[in-house]
Amino acid sequence: MALVIMAIILLGNMAALSLSYRRNLQNILRDEAVKVAQEEMERYRDSGTCDASVSRQIRNYQCTFNVNCATDSLLPGRITELRVTVSWQDPEGQNHSFRMVSYVQ
Repeated sequence: MALVIMAIILLGNMAALSLSYRRNLQNILRDEAVKVAQEEMERYRDSGTCDASVSRQIRNYQCTFNVNCATDSLLPGRITELRVTVSWQDPEGQNHSFRMVSYVQ
C-alpha cells in the first residue's frame, strides 16, 4: 500500500516538474524573441534593412525565429514607424509571436 501511495506522489511531482520546465522554456524563448526584435531594430537603424530568419540554440533545442519588418512613414523624410514581428514555434509545436514598435528618425 505504501508503494502505491509513493508512486502517486512521485507521479504528481513529475507532472509538476514537467509543467515547470515547459513554462520556463516558453519564457526563455519569449525573452530571446525580444532580443532578436531589438537586434533587428538596431540593424534597421544602421542599414535600413531587417527581414531575416535567426536561429538560436536554447537548452539543446534549435529554435528558428522568423522576423518580419514593416515600415510606415508618418512624416515623410522625418519619422518612420518600424514594426518588427518575431514568430517562432516551441518544441511542442505551438506557434508564438512577439511584436515591437519603434519610431525612427
